Amino acid sequence: MFSLIFTKATVKRLQKRYVVSSLFSVKKQTTTPKSIVTLAFILVTLITACSPIDDDGDGIANDQDNCPKEANIKQDDLDMDGLGNTCDDDIDGDGFNNEQETIAQTDPQDANSVPNINADDDRDGVINSKDKCPNTSIGRSVDDLGCDAKKNTTMVNDYSDSINLNPPRTEPLIPKWALGYMQSGWGKDANGYDQQDNFIDHAKALRGIDNQFGKHKHPADIMILDMYWNGKEWSWPGNMTWDPLLFPNPKAMFDELHAMNFKVMMNYHEGGFGKEWLNLLKRDLNYGLDIVWLDFWKNDSSMEKQVWELIQEHQGVDKRIMFMARHYARPNHHNNESILGGDYMRAPDEEMIEKTMPVHWTGDVVGDWNGFAESIEAIVYSEDGAMGGWSYLHTDTPGHTKGEDPELASRWIQFSDFSSLTRNHGTTGRDVWSWGPQVEENSYFSRMLRYRLLPYFYTYCFDIWQQAMPLTRPMKLAYPKQRDELRMQYMLGEEFLVAPVYKAAANFPDNKMEVYLPAGEQWLDYWSKVLYEGGQTITVDVSKDNDKYLPLFVKRGAIIPMGPEIFWIDPAQHADPITLDIYPLANGQSSFTLYDDDGVSMKYQQNHYTQTEITVNANTKNIAVTVGSTKGDYQGKPKTHNYVLKINLLAKYNISQALLNGKKIKLLMKKPDENQANEQAAGWWIDPKSKLLYVSFNTQSNAENIIVIK
Repeated sequence: MFSLIFTKATVKRLQKRYVVSSLFSVKKQTTTPKSIVTLAFILVTLITACSPIDDDGDGIANDQDNCPKEANIKQDDLDMDGLGNTCDDDIDGDGFNNEQETIAQTDPQDANSVPNINADDDRDGVINSKDKCPNTSIGRSVDDLGCDAKKNTTMVNDYSDSINLNPPRTEPLIPKWALGYMQSGWGKDANGYDQQDNFIDHAKALRGIDNQFGKHKHPADIMILDMYWNGKEWSWPGNMTWDPLLFPNPKAMFDELHAMNFKVMMNYHEGGFGKEWLNLLKRDLNYGLDIVWLDFWKNDSSMEKQVWELIQEHQGVDKRIMFMARHYARPNHHNNESILGGDYMRAPDEEMIEKTMPVHWTGDVVGDWNGFAESIEAIVYSEDGAMGGWSYLHTDTPGHTKGEDPELASRWIQFSDFSSLTRNHGTTGRDVWSWGPQVEENSYFSRMLRYRLLPYFYTYCFDIWQQAMPLTRPMKLAYPKQRDELRMQYMLGEEFLVAPVYKAAANFPDNKMEVYLPAGEQWLDYWSKVLYEGGQTITVDVSKDNDKYLPLFVKRGAIIPMGPEIFWIDPAQHADPITLDIYPLANGQSSFTLYDDDGVSMKYQQNHYTQTEITVNANTKNIAVTVGSTKGDYQGKPKTHNYVLKINLLAKYNISQALLNGKKIKLLMKKPDENQANEQAAGWWIDPKSKLLYVSFNTQSNAENIIVIK
């Protein structure tokens, strides 16, 4: 289509020969035939010039087209700047198009106002300056440039579930307190995490101290501060600058949280990463920061290594380090981020050294039942998870976005509590009280059991280091060639079988979920103590009325070490009393070797730790428990131990007495307290209704003790 754009010069040339009195009326000054032809041409030109112009031929006039030089029928405009996605020009000539500058919050009309050249806001591996679409809306499918692409709906499903464990002594022990609960939040309305006093009040709520959110005493060890500390800045230098209006005194904040026995983690983005970035991180470490959360991924592990080395230099090479880095795990169809250029099923290419910096999370997983089920599979069964030697991989709970469903929250929290690490985080409320009193009660019930099981968890963390055996063990690893295809159940160590409820109860027939119990063992429902033969599939009630209980089974013969109820983990305070929850075999011997150390140093790698072997021999007439001497040493090793044996009587016994090292001990008037150390004379107590027998005693740690129940 021909068109003419009128400039001032054009108008002046026309006015030399014609007086244009109106759009359709032209007064002729000469009347030659040539002039008539010229007049006709001018009339056509004027009409054409006044018609809507559509340079790109997409049916949308230029003055209505946000991309007038490129066909864009849908008028897509991802950043809502009115300029479209593909046609944003570089007005100021600084090398960044308008959309890139809008996203980076720099001035598109000022050549001196430029984005960070190394920033990659959508984290697709293409830096903004080379990315046609440097920002991708959350929750959309993406193409290989990170742009919105609804056509990309087919995901690849080829990932390996082969067993590819690490060599022994690859993943180091994390600090003992890192096994505690981590509380975090992020979202549009901040949920109270956007200001120093508010953030401290969240911590006070968990400790049961007066605060604006109410008293919600709950076991917890780590408070996490997301991007609010810098005013939610993504780019350099704002991403490393404290907002003085919101957080006026960071050091005082750290001091107050430490006084409440919390460790503090902070979120960091990579904009401007380099020497000055690291210096500012060092500033925060000097304030009292305990844990660094690296919220970025750059195709290798170079940045992670530099941060790790800086923390190590600050804390000392003899101290264990915890920091958290990103590690995507497949299957991963339900994630909010433009992962690896939009390929949601491509594995990250981290270096092997990253496994020596062991704590990772799976990115911004969607908080729905699909995201939950895939998270279980990815963490436990994928080569990107436990099967591939990523033992401390965990999720935002219950997902990063969505997650408002109370039933989903209860079930996801249970899974996290019975995996290596547990952390609430997301864009809607993620405090333990966010879903109402029932979920808060369920969460407390699940999490307090995790805290009581700390000696059990910590023993198997040592196995991760010493034997490269993960804590969460797929069925094909624990019981190969029985039901290798199962994805929604796993062993937690060798004694527990965990079956997370991975769908809403209404989506199971009659609210019943199937669980396979491996052959060659007998299994007990942990809650009801009902005994099942292995080699069969049973159904369990997963109704909403029963959602307080995670489907959990214990292998007969198990010896489960437990500690008292605690609300934070102090490595200097060892479990006292130690409860041994015992499930004797019908006729045979079983054992468990309890591990402990100082909980914070690297000296376990030089054999500064202790191990205590517990053995149970049972037959139809009596039960004998041997609590061996505590072998080994470390700084802070307890000189004495208080024990409570909690023996599940799974067969009929005519019990008349209990002996400690060959001497009768007295029958107690009440059950020994599992939460209070008791150094009085040894004794025993039986509850016929629950079929539980208790024995309590105090001993020197270097002494062996034999208890016989007759």
